[in-house]
Amino acid sequence: MTPQPELTPHQMMQQQHQQNIQMQQMQMQQMQQQMQQSKKVHNRTKGSAALLAFFLGGLGAHKFYLGQPVLGLLYLFFCWTFIPVFVAFLEVFVYLSHSEADFDRKYNCS
Repeated sequence: MTPQPELTPHQMMQQQHQQNIQMQQMQMQQMQQQMQQSKKVHNRTKGSAALLAFFLGGLGAHKFYLGQPVLGLLYLFFCWTFIPVFVAFLEVFVYLSHSEADFDRKYNCS
């Protein structure tokens, strides 16, 4: 067996730098896997939320669908005033203006 030549300080720094890069890549892969596992808990869509807000918004159906039962009950309790109808109508446009990523982040992730 031939002895390995001694590394120069520059070569040692390059080797250490490559090891650091490999470690960072492994950490990034682990983080991406964790994000994918916890990404979507529910499969709610903004189209469904908008349709519920448009047709049954005065009763708070869209709030129940989006996992906000307290707000849904408030809409239901005040439905006789027709205020929830107007608010829900505005929320149709709010839901449709969200990007898919924003909507998922707000309503589908835990």
